[in-house]
Amino acid sequence: MARLEGAYVQIADRLTSVDHRIEGFEQRVDGRFAQVDSRFERLEKKIDSNLKTIISWMLGQTAVILGALAAVAFALHR
Repeated sequence: MARLEGAYVQIADRLTSVDHRIEGFEQRVDGRFAQVDSRFERLEKKIDSNLKTIISWMLGQTAVILGALAAVAFALHR
């Protein structure tokens, strides 16, 4: 009986050790996922900013082209 009890204590100690290792691994994985989420958020903000800049530039260029066409059309009709 004493041998079995000793074996049970060893098994419990080993399982506790494994449990702690798993908890540490879970914390590292959660930390990495948090880093990846943060990077995706920054990337999304950067893409949104760049898209707004490009759209603004394109609208400005379109306005300039339409203004030039209107000026040419006005000059031709005079």
